[in-house]
Amino acid sequence: MRNKFKYLYMLIFLIFIGLTIAILKDQKIDFNINDKNMLSVEVSDTGKTKISVTYTLANKALEDNFLFFKSSNRAIQVYIGDEEVYSYDNNFILFSLSKYKWHVIKIKDKYIGKEVKIYDNSSEDNELYDLKTINFVNDTNAILGNVMINDMPSILISLVIIFFSFLLIILWIITIRIEKSNNLLYLSILSILISIVFLINTNMARLIVQGNVLNIISFEISMLIPMVVILHYFEYKKSKLSIISITFPILSFIVANTLMTYRILNLKEGIMFANICLLIESFIYTEEHLYKVFVKKEKVTKAADWAFIFMSITILIDVVNNDLLKANFYFIFSRIGIVFYIGTLAYDVFTELTNSLLIGKKARVYKNLAYNDILTGINNRRAFERDMKKIDGNHNKCNGTVIVMIDINNLKIVNDSKGHEAGDAYIAKIIKYIEANIEDLGKFYRTGGDEFVIVSSKKEYEELKLIFEKMGEKIKISKSDMSFAFGFAEFNEEEDRSIYDTLKRADKHMYENKVNSKKNRK
Repeated sequence: MRNKFKYLYMLIFLIFIGLTIAILKDQKIDFNINDKNMLSVEVSDTGKTKISVTYTLANKALEDNFLFFKSSNRAIQVYIGDEEVYSYDNNFILFSLSKYKWHVIKIKDKYIGKEVKIYDNSSEDNELYDLKTINFVNDTNAILGNVMINDMPSILISLVIIFFSFLLIILWIITIRIEKSNNLLYLSILSILISIVFLINTNMARLIVQGNVLNIISFEISMLIPMVVILHYFEYKKSKLSIISITFPILSFIVANTLMTYRILNLKEGIMFANICLLIESFIYTEEHLYKVFVKKEKVTKAADWAFIFMSITILIDVVNNDLLKANFYFIFSRIGIVFYIGTLAYDVFTELTNSLLIGKKARVYKNLAYNDILTGINNRRAFERDMKKIDGNHNKCNGTVIVMIDINNLKIVNDSKGHEAGDAYIAKIIKYIEANIEDLGKFYRTGGDEFVIVSSKKEYEELKLIFEKMGEKIKISKSDMSFAFGFAEFNEEEDRSIYDTLKRADKHMYENKVNSKKNRK
């Protein structure tokens, strides 16, 4: 069932990416870059609510400039003459990083000589209006420079998280064969989604991309984040999530988008729905987690489990603090909770990865001990039997296989006269000599006390045979104490029913070689 939900979540992510690209490709930045110039005009308000600020555009030099001002994050309307040229509704923001909003209106030729009226249409009467000056700017660098000062903390945090996310992706690519887990990938996706929410809800982003595009993207991302969290927990085989916690994010995503598509919910109501879904999902997971800890007495080893509860509490505080029904969601405490959650997730993932690498290293050590001969360092009998079964079970591998049987001469004499330590040194000396000569022409095994086997291929047959003949000649010339017998056999379908028949023939040839060498010495 886990895999089915994984594929479903991934499909939803792909749909989201496709729709986002389709929406953003038509967005244009309508800014003209001119010389820097900012003209501030002092204005006065008429009260705390329904404020009207007026200013007459009498100066022809203001054409192609921008009317640029900051206000409290509230509902604003701007009229030039009788034409509404700009409106802003704070209810259309899902995640707001600041309680202040910058507004920019381009001044066209037809506006010159007309009166600018700025209205505050907020329903609140307990918050002072923050509009003190309006500015006329003819350089977008001046606009973005002013805005970026306020946005800088969010921008820097987002860029750091994105950089960290791409490092995680690279690390995931490097370690996927070792770890066999997608936790690093899911952590990077979660980090990227959250950093995107941070970035696109800055004033700078909202100046560049007009309309409700960023609100819609924020809304969709908020519906995707729980799915990434669940994908992360799927990677832990021992973790058990209820069917409710798994299916609720999918159902809420489908229901919210369906209701908004058919205009049953407007964007404001859809955002409120998203906030409610986030809280419900947080409550479901928190309840399940606390039940496991305090009722079922399960041991919790993941720091991120507790961090998720902490993050849920910070989200709840922000929602209640900003009044859920207004759908205003300022990232005050939530920013701390989210960054803390990502940090603990990273800690858990890296702890798991480190443990896996250590276990993998130990496993490789144990594997070497299990399949390697301690004295000579070559493969042992267990490795030989394993590989022979693989060859024997594959007819194509049998064809063209060459086996060389080797038996060390005079080992009993050395053991009896000099001791077993000298005998071990004698074996190691001969095997080292053979290894140095055959290099990588075959796989070398120790199958008994003084018995060894090389498994090679037909294309190496002639070269191997020549090497063994030369080794025998060198030993004779140098009058070395080393002595060994060898026998070759190539798999033959007419003679051999299995690779083990080939092994017997090689053993027979080795024995003949051993007998002949004894006769020659006499």
